[in-house]
Amino acid sequence: KNYQADYSKGRYSAYSQFTFDVKNKSSKDIKGIQGVFTVCDLFGNEIKKFNCDFTGTKISSGKTVSFTDKYLEINQFIDEDVKIYNENYGDLLFKYNVTQIVYY
Repeated sequence: KNYQADYSKGRYSAYSQFTFDVKNKSSKDIKGIQGVFTVCDLFGNEIKKFNCDFTGTKISSGKTVSFTDKYLEINQFIDEDVKIYNENYGDLLFKYNVTQIVYY
């Protein structure tokens, strides 16, 4: 979901909010997940890549947890940011590569 800059609401730049549904397919409860989130165009070409960790919420075995606190602040002078903000999200591909999991 995209948000425009709105000084009256304390938003000094536009940003994109991402929602992740994380499913724990393991037999152990998860304390945290570390990984890299990549946004690609419709053809699979990388637009932007950044670290994205999921912490602060227990992900019980067999359960799914939604994380809605992940944002990309849009810098109007960075072409990749502007492309993500302006593109129809149905025309973007999102990839997440797990680099580490911490269990309870």
